[in-house]
Amino acid sequence: MTRSIFVAHNRKKPVKFSRSARRHKIGKAHALAAMNHAGDPTLVPATEKYDEQWVWIGRDDRNIELRIIGLDRSDCILVIHVQPTTYVHQESNDD
Repeated sequence: MTRSIFVAHNRKKPVKFSRSARRHKIGKAHALAAMNHAGDPTLVPATEKYDEQWVWIGRDDRNIELRIIGLDRSDCILVIHVQPTTYVHQESNDD
């Protein structure tokens, strides 16, 4: 399933989902709704270990807050991670 979303400089790029993005069983339509509600992503600069990442935090059509991580590729936005923010908070409290 490929969808388009407006990104930087009003260019339209298709959004594609990696297999790992489905780990938490969040549907693509829910992730796209959250990306649209989130507005512009936060840019996380590249490091030696990781590529530059775009991070969206927004509510989907069920009002569940999701964190979505994507990579800006020349031909698409590749979503590599989708997770409810409640999971993020639970994981940090388990430490």
